[in-house]
Amino acid sequence: MPEITPARFFRFAAEHNALLADVYYRRDLISEADLFKLIRSNAQPGSPSAQHVLEQLIALGFMESAASASAEFEMTRHVAGLLDVLLRQHRLTSVQVIQAYVDTIQTASSELVETVNTDHGAQTVRVLNELSDSIERLRQDSRNNRDAIIAAAVRAKVNAEQASVQERFAEINRLWKHYIVPLRDMVDESKVLDSSLDKLERNLEWSRTELESDPALTREIDGAQARLLRMRREVSRDFHESIREISPLYHDLRRDTRLVRGAALFLDRADRQGHRALTLDFRMALSVWRREGRVNDEELRAYLYQMRDYVPGERAPLAHAADGETSSYIEPGVLEQRIRRHLPIADAWAWVLTEFPEASTAQILRTMARILRGDHGPTRQAGRPRSYRTLTHEITAYPLEVVAHHD
Repeated sequence: MPEITPARFFRFAAEHNALLADVYYRRDLISEADLFKLIRSNAQPGSPSAQHVLEQLIALGFMESAASASAEFEMTRHVAGLLDVLLRQHRLTSVQVIQAYVDTIQTASSELVETVNTDHGAQTVRVLNELSDSIERLRQDSRNNRDAIIAAAVRAKVNAEQASVQERFAEINRLWKHYIVPLRDMVDESKVLDSSLDKLERNLEWSRTELESDPALTREIDGAQARLLRMRREVSRDFHESIREISPLYHDLRRDTRLVRGAALFLDRADRQGHRALTLDFRMALSVWRREGRVNDEELRAYLYQMRDYVPGERAPLAHAADGETSSYIEPGVLEQRIRRHLPIADAWAWVLTEFPEASTAQILRTMARILRGDHGPTRQAGRPRSYRTLTHEITAYPLEVVAHHD
């Protein structure tokens, strides 16, 4: 097999990116005939033969023969993982895999102390590289889990009309049971992750103190400490964001699913055993059963007989409407015209009583309220309180001056 160099690998990927995307989205085994069809459908004028492209796919590590059949192919895991990132297709990492990372970190943490104690600088660098690699894998898988869970929650919300409650709940329930709950047990309950990372943090700090005289190793330890701090911060954030996104949806769908399932069982029993088997009156405590809107035939017949014998009497004449205060009503338009003619007005109370001598006390007060509000020009108090007499009342108030508008 020829050597796979990065230049050859990425040059081929750039030239056949559409083909790789099509193969990636198949997500399952692909027969040789189907693979040839995909190669030909993505071929450009002047492209190599389909057989040559297939050989390159295998030689450069993009494809490999399926384990179950020699006539079928599948995308290699490392290429699929790279396309996961590039195409933002997030694959969920199980808690068992995360636990394996934690176990590896614990082992490497203990090994780090041993290599520092025995003064094996090269071994210390190797252990630090393994630690950094495990830390980064844990961080990346945590982010992928968060993105996958959020994407699943969005799909469940968007597909509210297309998918049934049971179908949406099945997907959310799978995420909840297989990813959220086990990770919560690891992060919040038993604190397995925190205790392991706390120990690693202490070992890194101790190693740094022991190796202060070696600048190269100190830089490596500083890098591992920085990666550890970033990973802990992001794992905690990813977990709580996932919980915040999926928890309300899980509980709502769980409640709706129980309601739908209960209603289905209820209706099935009514269909097989009749409605009396549901014992609704006992379950719902129905003490009274009314049939609304139905009239007894005998009562209706008696009422119609009465209507048949009904003889209307003479209509009572309508009474004449009282004049009330219509004659004393102050029209706003008339008030506006008169005020404009007499501006400025030194005492609005006296002026209104003089202009509208037949107006009632209520009309006088309404008119003064409009004037005081400034509807007919700026106003201000003028002098000491005075008494004003209407047709029925005596009013004590400050004189109110109305001045003309200044344009």
